[in-house]
This record gives sequence, structure tokens and C-alpha cells, in this order.
Amino acid sequence: MKSGNEIDQPDFWVGYNMTPADVKDSDFSNSLLLIRKVLKTKQPEAERFNTKELTSGNEPVKEALCLPLKKGHRLWGMFYLDNIYLDNQFSILNRSEIKWLAGLMGLYIEQTLDYNRLKEEKKTLSSAKTIQMEQVHKEEIVYESQVMARLLSQVDQLASMESTVLIQGETGVGKELLARRIHGLSHRSSGPLEIIELTSIPENLLESELFGYEKGAFTGADHQKQGRIELADKGTLFLDEIGEIPLSFQAKLLRVLQEKTFNRLGGTWTLSSDFRLIAAANKDLQKQVDAGHFRQDLFYRLNIITLTIPPLRDREDDMVLLAKYLLSRYTHKYGKEEIQLTPEHIVLLKDIHGREMFAS
Repeated sequence: MKSGNEIDQPDFWVGYNMTPADVKDSDFSNSLLLIRKVLKTKQPEAERFNTKELTSGNEPVKEALCLPLKKGHRLWGMFYLDNIYLDNQFSILNRSEIKWLAGLMGLYIEQTLDYNRLKEEKKTLSSAKTIQMEQVHKEEIVYESQVMARLLSQVDQLASMESTVLIQGETGVGKELLARRIHGLSHRSSGPLEIIELTSIPENLLESELFGYEKGAFTGADHQKQGRIELADKGTLFLDEIGEIPLSFQAKLLRVLQEKTFNRLGGTWTLSSDFRLIAAANKDLQKQVDAGHFRQDLFYRLNIITLTIPPLRDREDDMVLLAKYLLSRYTHKYGKEEIQLTPEHIVLLKDIHGREMFAS
């Protein structure tokens, strides 16, 4: 039995040897008075009935016990029990014993409901995780080597963190695919993934592209534009080839990474963006720092978790598998007859010269 919006109309929740029809029966009227009293006072009651007007199952009810179920000061339900067989089963309990019993029962039911709720949440999260993994696997990271298996296992473990990730590796090894996998398995997967290829943006447009601009900020700025950093709010910002960013712009980027605040070009309002940063570099950033081409403080800000993807020439186990995958993918895409690798092709792939050609 739990209370509804009105004390006068309590809602029947679940019963043993009792149905909602019994509650509405005129024989239940005296018990209903006791129930309403407990719902109003929020105090447990045990009452002995001397009248034979109240019956349950065509037998006179001798006693009734009502226990309020509370969480803190909030009443969320009530337990009702009546007795048609024996006298003095409830009324012999003193008020402190009844209160203790009500508190114990309320705690037990509350913990049971919480347990069931957590089971459902776990089931839901497990299903969501499975869907996420299926979506991530669509990104087609093809491998069978142990080195890639270890790397992806590490990626899957760190994906739920909020730390900045730096992905290093040669051009074409799949740094963007790895970034997509991290985002897809993170708590930010429902948010945006903003991918910025820094080498494709001219230096004079870099600030407006990342920070955005206000109308009239410069000649031709006839409208307001949000920057990519602003668009990455509640999601992930992936800066590809960050080693190519001009030294003159690195200080501005460092401030954004430290404060998560920025100003649009021509703007006076300070804006904020809650994003997780993933950066990628095809150069050794430490060597870039040593050569004076990259700020040391920016490198330290990026170098929190570093992942290095080995080139394909160092992953012989993956070569044949990837070659077969690409042949199957593109023959299917263009409606061509499937091409099978011959033993000679496989030998060529594993040849040192062949490996260099395939990785280029």
C-alpha cells in the first residue's frame, strides 16, 4: 500500500490475501481510517478492534498493524497487516518496538528497490556499452598482431578517463581511427567529436577557425561564427598533426587548454567550452621542443597519456589481413570481382622492400 497524491485515496501497490477490491469494500472502512491516520501522522500504529463490523475474508478482524515506510522525512509508502485469528499479537508491542520494526522494514524494502534499480541500470549500461562497442568496431581497425591488441586494450581502459591523450605515429597509421575509438567509448560519446586537421588550415585563418569570430571582426565577417573549440563543448576535440601548429599560435592554444576559456575574434565576452582533448602528431614532439619549434609548456600539457601506433612495416601479422580487407572492401564497393592474394603476393608484402612500399 502506498499513498497517492491524496491521503484519502491511497493506492494499492501489492498484497497477500488481499486485492484492490477488498480495500474498496465497505467492510474495510475501519481499517481505511487507521491507514489514513498513519499516512497523515507518519507514525506507526497497532490497533485492536472490538467491533465485528470489520471483516476480512468473512472473518472479524481482531487487530491491524500499520507501518509507515520512510526515507528520511519523506513518506513513500505504508505496510498494512491485519489479524483475524489471534488476539494481542500486535497490541502487545510498545511504540518504540513498532517504530524500530517500521524503520527496519522501510530500510529493507528501500535497499531491495535500490538493488533492483541498480541491476536494471547495469543491464542498460551493459547494453549501451555493447552498442558503443559495435559502433566503434565499425571504424574498422583491422589487426591481429599482439602489439595492436595490447594498444587497443589500453585504449579501451583509458577511454572513460578525462585526461588529455597524445597519439603519436607516422602518417597513415590510423591516429584518427584511434581518436574516434576513444571518443566512442568515453562518457562524452553522445557529444560532438570535432576533428581539426591543422595542416589543412592556413595560418592566417587558424585563429578564426578554432575560436570563431563576431560579425564585423574583419573585412568579410558579415555574420557571427562559432569556432571549432566552441562546437566541441561537452564532447571531444581532436587536433590532428599538432606538431605543425605555428609557434606564434601555440601560446593561445595553451591558454585555452589550461583555462577552457577563449574569446571569439572581435568579441569582448569570455566564452568557455568543456571538451576533452585528443592530439595527434607524426613527429617526435620532444625533439621539436629541443629544436625550439614547439613550446615545452604546451608539450607538458599534451603529454599526459601518450599512445604510439607502430608503423605497418613493424606489424607483419597485420599486413596480409589488412591487404585482404582492403581488397574485399574496394572490390565490393566498386562492384568488381573479388581478388584473392596469391602466395607470391604475400611473400612480396612481407619482403622488406615490399613493406616499405605498402607503408608509404
